[in-house]
Amino acid sequence: MTAQQGPELEFICELKVELDPAMVVGETALGIRRIIPIIGGSVSGPKIKGTIVRGGADWQTLRPDGVTDLEAHYQFKTDDGFMVYIKNTGLRAAAPEVAQMLAEGKKDPMQF
Repeated sequence: MTAQQGPELEFICELKVELDPAMVVGETALGIRRIIPIIGGSVSGPKIKGTIVRGGADWQTLRPDGVTDLEAHYQFKTDDGFMVYIKNTGLRAAAPEVAQMLAEGKKDPMQF
């Protein structure tokens, strides 16, 4: 039996996103809800370049178990005039001390 070959990946672009400070909505049954406005940024890659458009946000729920539910909706306009809509969803798990630092808006110590 031979192993399946994984999918080939191609680098498309890098997004550098500018954020406003987090707005804490408050405690909910699922955890602390906060919204982080996406206010701008840039998109650069070998075949696509553009500008991130103000108006999106990253909606987060910081759950009691230390996991954060993430859902971001935003868009960018390519240099040749097309609008691209992006929706990211995911989970982030962190040690309690790192989660607290992130909740306070401090830089992630794991980033270089």
